[in-house]
Amino acid sequence: MSDPIFHELSVDQFRQTLRLRLREIKVPVFHQQHLVLVDYITDLYGCIRELQRHAPTEADKQQLTRVLNQFRDYTLQHFREEEEYLQKIQFIGLQQQINAHRKFVAALTDMERRVWHDSIAHILDLLHLTIGWLFDHINTIDILYSRAAEGEVIDADRLKIVSKRPSVTSVTPGHGAAGGTLPLSEQSMIRALKGRLRDVGVPRFNQEHQQLLNQIMHLYETIHSARNRTASAADWDQIAGLFNFLHRYTQAHFRGEEEMMQQRHYPHYDQHRQHHQQLSSRLAELYRRFQSDKTIAVAMDLLFFLIDWLMNHINTVDFQYKSDLKGEGI
Repeated sequence: MSDPIFHELSVDQFRQTLRLRLREIKVPVFHQQHLVLVDYITDLYGCIRELQRHAPTEADKQQLTRVLNQFRDYTLQHFREEEEYLQKIQFIGLQQQINAHRKFVAALTDMERRVWHDSIAHILDLLHLTIGWLFDHINTIDILYSRAAEGEVIDADRLKIVSKRPSVTSVTPGHGAAGGTLPLSEQSMIRALKGRLRDVGVPRFNQEHQQLLNQIMHLYETIHSARNRTASAADWDQIAGLFNFLHRYTQAHFRGEEEMMQQRHYPHYDQHRQHHQQLSSRLAELYRRFQSDKTIAVAMDLLFFLIDWLMNHINTVDFQYKSDLKGEGI
């Protein structure tokens, strides 16, 4: 199950990458708990790095078991406190949160049972599950109660849109073990992302979103192809070309969406435009880092950013305009 990508990305770089992508919940106690969960996911990542260096020993198994037990116990405590808080503020999405928590615990328990079955590579599936939870639940569903805590009205329709997003807890077991390389093989990565890209109701924008998905895959393949060697100048040129594409893409795509929203008097135009500005600022920040620090860690952060864009902006924020912008001749 050796994967040189893991040797390129140190434990501290992995932790920093996750922290950069973690959205802040405006309830300090829970944001702090989410940071602790990042630390446990990082501990799991550290176990994987160690296990790649030699055949697993009994000490390795005991260490991984300790990490998993601590992660599970802390997660259960976090869920209990979070649900008590949501009940206290009478959050409309309390039951959806409870259901999502139960599904994650069930998936986590099932993954734990398979960790040492046949191949230790099953822990790559476990890592994928926990990272997916971070981006797919905390960064999307939890952010709703954060906004509710600040006084924003979260109605049933908005909650329904988010709740129907594909869940990371439904990931098919064995992706990591099958290829023995990255947590997801290139084929599995393509299937996973294509299967989660939602139809926003406007063919032009759907096509442009597909273009972004294609660029995510090009970046993933660039990182994947460098797994057995030091990244070359050609690799960095490809990533620089991706940044150039993204600069042009954001200008044209965001302008097109915003013009159509204005024409159709879309009620959430101001909030949507703010999301676009935030994405553009984050992209500019990543480009500045890339110019001064051409490392695999920066490339991975760009990859996480683009996947987060796909899952949390297109599939949630863009999807909200479907009923308002969908129409003949668009």
